[in-house]
Amino acid sequence: MSLRETLCGRFLRLNLLDARSCRAGSFEVTVNDTLIFSKHERKAFPDFDEVVEAVIAADGGASPKSVENVQKSSCSIV
Repeated sequence: MSLRETLCGRFLRLNLLDARSCRAGSFEVTVNDTLIFSKHERKAFPDFDEVVEAVIAADGGASPKSVENVQKSSCSIV
């Protein structure tokens, strides 16, 4: 399931159609104008469940929290 599907499933009023590409290969998640995850910096996609938790917390009034965990890669280079 994509991050968009995960978030839209939890937050029906959320509008995620304003996604923008900044750089080739970049993927950034911003909540209330606060960057909580950057693929460019972390070199991987965020853990979607942690992103959902951060959005739930911010929706409840908490300050946006950075996402620390990344998805495990299914690609191994040996």
